[in-house]
Amino acid sequence: MIQKLPSTNFFTTQVNVPSIAVGDLTMPTPFIQVPTPGDQLQYGTLSLTFRVDEDLTNYIELYNWTTGIGFPESYNQYRDALNDNADIKIPTNLTSDGTLIVMNSNMRANKEFTFRDLFPVQLGDLQFDAQQLDLEYITCTVDFRFTLFDIKSV
Repeated sequence: MIQKLPSTNFFTTQVNVPSIAVGDLTMPTPFIQVPTPGDQLQYGTLSLTFRVDEDLTNYIELYNWTTGIGFPESYNQYRDALNDNADIKIPTNLTSDGTLIVMNSNMRANKEFTFRDLFPVQLGDLQFDAQQLDLEYITCTVDFRFTLFDIKSV
């Protein structure tokens, strides 16, 4: 569930829990370089694959959010990305919180990952194929960056 993407929530088909790493420092000594833990975390990219609905509603939500951040044509696109509120002058609404709920074997919520300050960094391509004989849904992948994530039991 991503607050800024209400149409995408129920069409998600694949998602990853990003990597997390802490940097390391080396302390020089007369004999060897001694590795010591660093003091900053680095998070990987959150990748989400979703099924595109036939009206492209969920794709267009992501497209508008992404182009609003990059505003390729005009400053108005940036303003519109700030939730259509021209009075906001700082980029507070370019990000959104998101939640990934992991189910247990009984299909009940078990763990909840909360990602803070998500924003899209890459929206994948749409692959249309009229030669498919079977019903095959179009999917798209979007990559997000974020500030940090928390894990809690539900």
